[in-house]
Amino acid sequence: MTRDRGATPMTAAERRLVGGAEPLPPDFSVHDSDPLPEHRVRAEFLARVIVDGGAGGRSPFSRREARSPVIRLERACVVGRLGLRALELPHVLEFVDCRFEHPIDLRQANIGGLELSGCWLPGLRAKNLRSENDVALERCTVDGTAGTAGTAGTADTADAAGSSRGGRHPDAVDLTDSDINGSLRLEYSRLHHPGRRALRADRMRLRGGLVGTGLRVDGELRVAGVRLGGYLTLNGARLSNPGRDVLNGNGIHVGGHLLCSSATWGPARGEPFRADGRIFLPSADVTSDLSFSGAQLSAGPLITGGAERAESELSDPHAALVADRIHVGGNVELDEGFRCTGTLRLTSARIGGTLRLAEAVVRAADHPDERCGSSPHHRHHPAEPRPRGPGQPVAEAWVLPDAAEAVRLDSTQVHGDVDATDLELHGQLRMLNTVVQGSLLLTKARLCHPWEDVLWAPRLAVGGELDGRDLRVCGTLLLAGARVGVSLNLRAAVLDCPGRHEHSGWPKHSLDLRAGQLGRDVVCSSGFVAAGGVRLANAQVGRDVRLHGATLGAAAGVAALHCYGLRCQELSLTLAAPPAGRVILSYAVCASLRDDGALWGGAEPVELEDFAYDTLHPRAEQDARVRLGWLRSALDVYSPGPYDQLARTFRAGGNEDGATDVLIEKQRLRYAALARRSRLGAVVRLASWLQRWMVGYGYRPARALAWLVVCAVLGTAWFAFHPLTPINEQDHPVWDPFLYVVDQLIPIVNLGNDAMWRAEGISKWITTGLIAVGWVLATTVAAGLTRLLKRS
Repeated sequence: MTRDRGATPMTAAERRLVGGAEPLPPDFSVHDSDPLPEHRVRAEFLARVIVDGGAGGRSPFSRREARSPVIRLERACVVGRLGLRALELPHVLEFVDCRFEHPIDLRQANIGGLELSGCWLPGLRAKNLRSENDVALERCTVDGTAGTAGTAGTADTADAAGSSRGGRHPDAVDLTDSDINGSLRLEYSRLHHPGRRALRADRMRLRGGLVGTGLRVDGELRVAGVRLGGYLTLNGARLSNPGRDVLNGNGIHVGGHLLCSSATWGPARGEPFRADGRIFLPSADVTSDLSFSGAQLSAGPLITGGAERAESELSDPHAALVADRIHVGGNVELDEGFRCTGTLRLTSARIGGTLRLAEAVVRAADHPDERCGSSPHHRHHPAEPRPRGPGQPVAEAWVLPDAAEAVRLDSTQVHGDVDATDLELHGQLRMLNTVVQGSLLLTKARLCHPWEDVLWAPRLAVGGELDGRDLRVCGTLLLAGARVGVSLNLRAAVLDCPGRHEHSGWPKHSLDLRAGQLGRDVVCSSGFVAAGGVRLANAQVGRDVRLHGATLGAAAGVAALHCYGLRCQELSLTLAAPPAGRVILSYAVCASLRDDGALWGGAEPVELEDFAYDTLHPRAEQDARVRLGWLRSALDVYSPGPYDQLARTFRAGGNEDGATDVLIEKQRLRYAALARRSRLGAVVRLASWLQRWMVGYGYRPARALAWLVVCAVLGTAWFAFHPLTPINEQDHPVWDPFLYVVDQLIPIVNLGNDAMWRAEGISKWITTGLIAVGWVLATTVAAGLTRLLKRS
C-alpha cells in the first residue's frame, strides 16, 4: 500500500508503520527540527492507524500473542497534532527515537501502555489518563518551551493551560489524576520548562513506582498527592528551578523507599542527586526509607512576587528541603557527603528509624563562608553579634522562619537515633520539643553559628545518650529543660563564641542545661573548654557531674559556672585552670564533692549559700587549713553557712580537729564582720582576740582548763606573800592560799573561805578578778564537755 485512504502518497516512514519493508533511516536525528519528507509521519495518519488497530481481531502490529498489541514507530517525525483524547486504545504505544512537532494529547484516554524511548517532544497532555501497563519516557527530551510557542492560541493549548499556573503556561508533561497500573519510568530523560512545571502529576495513582534515575529537569517536578504502590527513585537526577519549588511532593504517599541519592547504573553511575530549588514534601508518607545520601541541595530565597503564588507567613522562603509533618517508616538519610545550602525543615515529623546526618555539610541561607569557616573554633577573634533588621520584632524567631536556621526539627519524633557524627553545620540547629527515643550523636561534629544559639533545643527529650565528644562549637548549646535518659558526654569538646540574649544583648553561657534532667552523668572533662561558661541551674543529674580538667571562661558579669539548685550524687570540680568568672553553687546539693585549688583560685567570688554536700571525695583536699584558705579567697563577704557545712562534713568523716579549726575560723570572721559594722570596733576586736587565744571561742576547752591552772598558780603565789586578815580572829582559822584561790576560781565549789577572810586593797581586786575569770573559764569548760557528750 502506497497511498492512504485520502489517496495521499505515504512517506517511507508511514509505509514502515503499516508493515512495509522500508529500512530505518541511518541519518535521522530527533533534534533535527526540519527532517526530510521521507522521515515524516502525519499525525492524523498515525492516529487513524492506532484507532484502526484496535477495531477487532488480530492486529497486524501485534508482536506478543499473550499481551496487549504493540504499535511501534521508530525513527520518524510526527507532524501535526496527535490527538487521542478520550479514546479506548488497548494497545501499547511504543515510540523509539521519534520527534513530535506538537504535544501528544492523551487526555481521558484509556490505553494499554505508553513507551517513549529516545524521543523529542514539546509536551505530553495526559490528564486523567488510564494505562494498563507502564508509562515510560526513557532517554527522552521534553521541551515545554517549544510546546508553548508552537501551540499558542489553539483550543487544545487553552484547555491544557487552564489547569496550569496563571492559565498561560501549559505544563510540559501533565499526568494529573492519571491512573497507571504499572510504573512511571523517566530514566535519563530531560524535562525542560524553566520557571514552570516540567511535570505535573497531582493525585496520580501508580500501582508500581516512579523511576527517575539520571533524570534532568529544568522547572518544577510536581507530584503532589501522588500515591505510589512501590518506590520513588531519583538517584543521580539533576533538578533545577532556582528560587522556586524544584520537587513538590506535598501529601505524597510512597509504598516503598524514596531515594534521591547517587545513581548505581547507567551513564550517571556514581553521580549524586542534585537540586537547585526547594524540595517540598510536607505531609508526605514514606513506608520505608527516605534517602538523600550524598545529595547536593541548594535553594535561594523563593520568588513570591509578580504572578507567582504568594507564600503564607508560615512558609519558609529560605528552605532547601521542607518535610514538615512527614511520616517515614524507616530511616531518613541525609549523610555520606550530603551537602545543603538552605534550611532543612522536618517540623512535627515522625521517623520510625534513624535520622542520619553523619558527614553532612549544611549551611543556612544567610551564613556565608566569611562568618565561619570549616573550622568553627575562632578563639581570640571575636565578631559582633548579628543585628536584627530595622523594625523586625523580637518574637519573630519563635514563629516565623529565620534565614540563619540550618536544620529545624521542632516537635519531631525519632524512634531511633539521630546520628550527626562528623556533621558540619553553619547556622542554627533547632530541636524544640524534639523527641529522640535513641541517642543523639554529635561526636566530632562542627557546629558554627557565632554569637547566637547554634543548638536551640528547649525541652529536648533523648532516651539514650547525648554524645558530643570532640565536638567543636561556635555559638551556644541551649538545652534548657532537656531530658536525657543516660548521659551528656562533652569530653574534649570546645565551645566558643557564645550567643547573646535577643532583648538585651547580654552574653549567654556556652552550655545552658538549666532545669535539665539526666539519668546518669554530665561529663565535661579531658580538655573541655567553654569560653562562655556552663549553666546547670536547677538541673537534676542521677549520678555525677564531672568537670575534670575543664576550662571555663566567661564574659564580664556572667558566671563561669552556674550550678544554682543543682542536684547530683557526685560533683567533681577539678578544673584545669581557675574560672574566668563567678562560680555559683548556692542551693546545690550533692552527696560527694571533689574539688581542688583551681575552683577557688579565680578572681571572682564563689557563691555558696546553702550549698550542701555530705562528704568530701577521698581524692579531695582534706587539710582544714588549706580548705579554709580556699574559702577565705573565694568569699568576698562573711557567710557562716559554708563554714558550718565544712565543719559538719569534717565531723561526719571523723576529722574533729579539722571541724574545730573551721568553727574557730568562722567565729574569727564573725567578730571581724561585727567590728567593721560597730562603733566599738576596737573593743570587739580585743574581745575576739582574747577569746581566740584563751579558749578558742569555746571550741578548745582544754585551753580554759589550762588557764584555770595558771590562774590558780599565780593567785596562790600572790596570796602566799600577801595573806588575808581573818574576819573572826577568835576562830583562829588556818591560812591556805591555794584553797582560797580554788574557792574563788571554781564557782560551783564553796570551801567557806569567803566567810573566813577579808580581802583589802590589791588583794580585793585580785579576788574579784579570780571570781570573774573562774566563771568564764568554768563555763567554757562545761560547754566543751557538753559538746563532747553530744557527739555521736
